Amino acid sequence: MNLTDQLSETLAILYGVGESMAGCTLTVDDAISWLNTLSPTRPFCLVTSWHWLDLELSEQDRQKVEAAGMQPVVILADNVVFDSRSRFATGHWVRSTLLVEHRDGCLFETRNTRYVLMGEGRRKKTTPAALGRIQ
Repeated sequence: MNLTDQLSETLAILYGVGESMAGCTLTVDDAISWLNTLSPTRPFCLVTSWHWLDLELSEQDRQKVEAAGMQPVVILADNVVFDSRSRFATGHWVRSTLLVEHRDGCLFETRNTRYVLMGEGRRKKTTPAALGRIQ
């Protein structure tokens, strides 16, 4: 893949239209209160301007991901609203690890973190290589 194609693929993640997805409509305080009632307790991050990214994998790689109890999906969020462990600064971007469970319409769970998808987001397809170019 040449440089122009790589750039186009990366820009499609950040600026491509994608399919509209509804996230959570809770306030920040209500979302934090709700998360504190979930068990087991886990670090959490509230995000806006998010992208649900379905990773295009070979069948063999997809099977490996699924055998490990995950799905080939990550969240790329342009804006961190709140992080319970202060790992990510407010206003900065964050990229999750692979999805373990999506529930309640707006809770994206990885092995280590719960992400609350606040407001509207976009669902897109991309490759691991394109995602890796975003730093």
